[in-house]
Amino acid sequence: DQTSKAFKEINPELTEAECPEFIQMRKQDQLSPLINDPIEEINIGTEESPKILQIGTSLSAEERKELIDFLKKHQEAFAWTYEDMPGLDTKLVEHRLPLKPECKPIKQKLRKLDPRLEGQVKEGLEDLLKAGFIRTIDYPEWLANIVVVPKKNGKIRLCIDFRDLNKATPKDDYPLPNIDLL
Repeated sequence: DQTSKAFKEINPELTEAECPEFIQMRKQDQLSPLINDPIEEINIGTEESPKILQIGTSLSAEERKELIDFLKKHQEAFAWTYEDMPGLDTKLVEHRLPLKPECKPIKQKLRKLDPRLEGQVKEGLEDLLKAGFIRTIDYPEWLANIVVVPKKNGKIRLCIDFRDLNKATPKDDYPLPNIDLL
């Protein structure tokens, strides 16, 4: 069946016998309800400073109340903004990409942004600069465009078009599994 085939493609050195619970749960489709559970947004902050989280709707009224009370009690455990993570050492998460020696750097042509989104894009970039996640460089060897992706809540997500860079990196010996195959 497809589940077994996908499992073998992703984990060629493992057998189903070594992970029988996962295979059996997937065959019976017991994992799907966990993934497809409808969600609702809750505010554990205040009206002036909302802190929005999402929880599943399949909880009983008592479980829902207990979960919301717990989340409100421990809301300091969440990072609501980049500034809420001051102790994050970039040396722990910064890395260099290996590049194929025969590949030359590529500077993508400038892609125009929708003028209506310029303010949001500028604000997002300033937040990333302030948090230290990105930095300004004067003479980049590689240049990739920003891709603006709208979110359901009306905000935007800033992504980067790394297709050219991906072509210049060697294939991974241990690739991440494709979610569609799981």
